[in-house]
Amino acid sequence: MFKKNLFLVIICFFIPFYLIAQHKEWIVFDVNNSDLPNNWVLSIAVDQENNKWIGTYSGLAKFDGRTWTVYNKDNSGLPMDNVLVVTVDLSNNIWIGTYFGLVKFDGENWVNFNKANSCLPDNWIISIATEDENVVWVGTFYGLVKFDGNEWVVYDTTNSGLPNNCVNSIAIDMNGDKWIGTNSGLAKFDGRSWVVYDETNYGLPANNILSIAIDKQSNKWIGTSLGLVKFDGENWIVFDTSNSDLPRNIVLSVRLDQNDNKWMAVWGGGVVKFDGKQWFVYDTTNCPLPDNFITSIAIDKMDNKWIGTLNGGVLAFREGGVVLGKDDKDGFHSNADTFYLMNRPNPFSSSTFISFTIKTSGFVVLKIYDFKGVELVELVNSFFPLGEYEIPFDASGLPSGVYHILLQTETKTETKAIIVWK
Repeated sequence: MFKKNLFLVIICFFIPFYLIAQHKEWIVFDVNNSDLPNNWVLSIAVDQENNKWIGTYSGLAKFDGRTWTVYNKDNSGLPMDNVLVVTVDLSNNIWIGTYFGLVKFDGENWVNFNKANSCLPDNWIISIATEDENVVWVGTFYGLVKFDGNEWVVYDTTNSGLPNNCVNSIAIDMNGDKWIGTNSGLAKFDGRSWVVYDETNYGLPANNILSIAIDKQSNKWIGTSLGLVKFDGENWIVFDTSNSDLPRNIVLSVRLDQNDNKWMAVWGGGVVKFDGKQWFVYDTTNCPLPDNFITSIAIDKMDNKWIGTLNGGVLAFREGGVVLGKDDKDGFHSNADTFYLMNRPNPFSSSTFISFTIKTSGFVVLKIYDFKGVELVELVNSFFPLGEYEIPFDASGLPSGVYHILLQTETKTETKAIIVWK
């Protein structure tokens, strides 16, 4: 294989930062084009086999990339159709939180736990985290619960250092310490002692802790009602609308990808990516999100981001192209006429690399279009031997906006959205 470098600069008129079509980087699943049972998505989890488990207001949906399986109170052991929380443990058991208690599903058998048959202090399950192979931690409106498969232990404000009985989120670090988000601050529990962090004695901007994620360096990323917080064990850094590009302050969910980028569900502000330096905001103005009210985010083994919305279904997003099928690799199959198109980084401010692979020699056309479908420039129109090609693309003269790459060979055409963000 051989590579060629083509240096190009494109200068054109201002293009509004707006996207009106669905692209390979974004795929929308809703009740109209899939078997998703309800467009109100409440929670998403990914199991050990990369199946997506999507909790909705009308049941639990399993999606393997091709086939949907829907579980509800009529065809399964679910006590009700409203699935509030979904989590997967190391043994690939699915743990489900509902208004009517906690459910364990091992792929065949359903087990229900509620106030009547267990030590759960409340049937309304808010949060779930798993530890090792057998231990599950459950957050309710009336305390935190530990269940090891046999014994139940309940922690509340009367018998522990828990600052509030409403447990919104739970995360477990590499030392086994539990980080518990409540409506009265953040609590750390090492199995014996409790430490409570709140806005009166530490660097939290608010006591409403909505989500917690822990990165590879053991930094805690904390979503609150007044912004995102980074805590490294000593120092607190607050990011909000006044000192960052965070579009809104209510951070409902924080998830980390393979590179420790932070992906956030921001209520009213869309999806936000933070790589530690730059912020990237995806909302209704620049991507196919049906609304900016994001309820949940999960990231699968192929680095697809699964995004739950308030009333628009679930979206899959992956920079470089969504990978759904089990036989997909880096966005393409092994068929002879298949090629691969991507650019990195995306979004970008001034320069990016457009890469493509063709597996059959022939004529190749590469063009750039605006969001209306108007051709702006033809980059390539010539014969290419099979191989990998890379184009360093200088967009320093372009205004912020969404553009489209079209790659066409004699057998196939592919398009991709690129975002210039300044």
